[in-house]
Amino acid sequence: MTRSTDTALLVSEGENGYTSDGSVEELSRRVESILDDDAIQIRFGQRSRELASRNFDSAESAWLLARIYIQEW
Repeated sequence: MTRSTDTALLVSEGENGYTSDGSVEELSRRVESILDDDAIQIRFGQRSRELASRNFDSAESAWLLARIYIQEW
């Protein structure tokens, strides 16, 4: 993923992917390193599911929103 606004919600550098400055050379080097390593593919996939569940799970999001409303009320 290219580095932009809030990539931390989606990519944890080296844990479930890589961020890049956007240069074609760096992007292609990063993609090739993932394609060439089955263990990295598996690890990145597992970690991505964990991050998605933690950051975007509907039940967790609902509880977070409820806590915000309760604190502000």
